[in-house]
Amino acid sequence: MGKQCGSAFTAGTASLEYCQDRTSAKENFPLTDRLKFDRAICQDRKIDSRNFMWQLPLRGTAKRLISALLTFVMTLTLWCSPARADWTAPQSFSNAQLKGRDFSGQELQGSEFSNANLEQTNFEDADVRGAVFSASTMTKANLRGADLTNAMADQVNFKGASLREAVLVESILLRSILEDVDITGADFTNAILDRAQVKALCESASGINPKTGVMTRESLGCR
Repeated sequence: MGKQCGSAFTAGTASLEYCQDRTSAKENFPLTDRLKFDRAICQDRKIDSRNFMWQLPLRGTAKRLISALLTFVMTLTLWCSPARADWTAPQSFSNAQLKGRDFSGQELQGSEFSNANLEQTNFEDADVRGAVFSASTMTKANLRGADLTNAMADQVNFKGASLREAVLVESILLRSILEDVDITGADFTNAILDRAQVKALCESASGINPKTGVMTRESLGCR
């Protein structure tokens, strides 16, 4: 009899441990509660989260359909939550050319920015809770003090961007490029990051978030 594991995701870390359950080998991989992986089936080994989706036995169109479905479900869940009653109507900027655009201080909760060019765009102090930035270019963007709680920022190029004092609680940052990013005072509590991302960010992590009072190193689980 193989052993059965509970949730393998631990908030604040990037290590995801998977155990094989030989009694339910045909069971699907559940992917719920903002990508907290539960009862994953594999071969008694550790893999990092950025490769999880692409190690499933799916190819081509199937992968794209699964990815699109997950994005839709996540966005719908976030938008329909009673806690989001104070949100403004979401806007759509998908695939838009927004280089250098000024969104500073704006309320853009749940808005769609996927596959957009957001190079040098200004989101300082913007409220982008639950916004979707998936696969966008955000090089040298200014997100200082922005609230990205529950935002989907996977596969985003943040190279040279400022996340100084930003709130990224429970945001999804898998497969995103975070080179030369200023994260002083940023709060990553329960954010979804892979092991390599956390290791790199911990090398420069410092400060305390002025809104949440959480230390950046503590929110990343740095040792």
